[in-house]
Amino acid sequence: MMGFLGGLLVVLTAYLAGRLLMPNRTHYARSRYEELTTSILLGLATLMTAGMAATWALGTFSFGIATLLSLGFAGGGVWRIRREWKQAVEPCAFPVWERPLMLSLAIGSVAMTLAWPLNEFDPILHFGLKGKLLFGGESIRGEAFHALTGEFGRIMTHPNYPLGIPILEAWSAHFAGEWSDRWIQFPLAFWAFCLPGAVAFGLRRFGAQAARRGALVAACTPILYVMEFLHRGALDFAEAGLGAEKMLGGRGDLPVAAFVALACGLLLRGGRCRFLAGLAMTAAILSKNEGLALSAVLLLALALGALWNRGKGLKEFVLVGSAIAVLASPWLIHRTTLPAIDENYTEAVSYETVLHYWQEDESADKSPIPAKLYGEEWSEQSHWRPARIARYFGSEFIDVLSWGLLWLLFLLGIPQALRTPEIRWLLLFALGGLALYALILLVTPWFLIALHQKGIPARLILHLLGPIALLCSRVNQPKQDDPVH
Repeated sequence: MMGFLGGLLVVLTAYLAGRLLMPNRTHYARSRYEELTTSILLGLATLMTAGMAATWALGTFSFGIATLLSLGFAGGGVWRIRREWKQAVEPCAFPVWERPLMLSLAIGSVAMTLAWPLNEFDPILHFGLKGKLLFGGESIRGEAFHALTGEFGRIMTHPNYPLGIPILEAWSAHFAGEWSDRWIQFPLAFWAFCLPGAVAFGLRRFGAQAARRGALVAACTPILYVMEFLHRGALDFAEAGLGAEKMLGGRGDLPVAAFVALACGLLLRGGRCRFLAGLAMTAAILSKNEGLALSAVLLLALALGALWNRGKGLKEFVLVGSAIAVLASPWLIHRTTLPAIDENYTEAVSYETVLHYWQEDESADKSPIPAKLYGEEWSEQSHWRPARIARYFGSEFIDVLSWGLLWLLFLLGIPQALRTPEIRWLLLFALGGLALYALILLVTPWFLIALHQKGIPARLILHLLGPIALLCSRVNQPKQDDPVH
């Protein structure tokens, strides 16, 4: 029971912190659903960023600092709620018959995340070890966070995995007074619940119908909950979240997807939301290393979009870039002290490496599994890595059991994105993200077929669900009471 209460307190603190930072309802219209989901994500981003700064400064996670921050955020959030109590909110964008669908998806994703023990989610297990070390008072500058061993140069986790998720876990455990592999997942159970709401909030400036469509596109994309939906009938529900081929709220790629969706939605709203978008991308950086790469792609997309629009939108690039540079600096500075491992793509992306994998056939030498066990996938005619990557991406684009109609809607939305200056950067970001992950898979030291059997590139492409849902929802004229910049 104490573990549950500890996790509940963290989520409540996150919601109140998010409400404190949310812009005024009068100038940024939203429904209560959009406000709830966006506030939770924004609050989780705040806890991760503030927790990382404090942990970096002190060297350890401090329960005293966490308590003071929680009280401050909670007090500020309550003050903000009381101040806006009588301000009107927009009607819910969903008709009555759609609300049970959205509610069941939300409750189901939270319940299933909490239903499985921590060790069923490999990426979360990597974070869980760090969270337990933080809870135990270990210094992030000590041997426990730096020690290397074994063939692949790690302890039982990636040394340079970001500390955002472990900080949330340690926060929950400290509030509970004990470590619980199940209940420290409580703050991690809301990614799939909140992502559609962040999309709806971003599209609200284009009208209620755009918000509704965007939220439905995001919420009804099966891979947000389980891969290859109903491929094996009801058994998919029984095993959702288990194994390398399954994914649900506890999977380690969903935080990045949720924060990227939040950042893009906030950018569409303009005004002071642009700084908050930088906070959301900082949280993506603190969630997984891919968040840092996606932040670079987003900034490049904003810069190119501004050039495309003859300078309009340059302010977004400056504000988001500045916010990321300031807020993410504690982690980025600490990251330079951590040992590089085999997945150090900053060094791997070089002309020589790209040329090597472009010219050489795929080799099974680095695979932990004998090539013969891969069956037909290994016996394909082409072992050329670029051809495999194109085949893997192509198979995702036509996999309606995992992605529904998302990619078809994406293709149909491209012409409109080209004609709409406000969302051109979204198109550049989505295409840039796909190109980035194709490049990463080209130079990865891992055996490509082994990665594919673990759900990659599907788990990488999932990070782009939010911007694609925003992009492919038809937009109308912006509302007059919403600032357009």
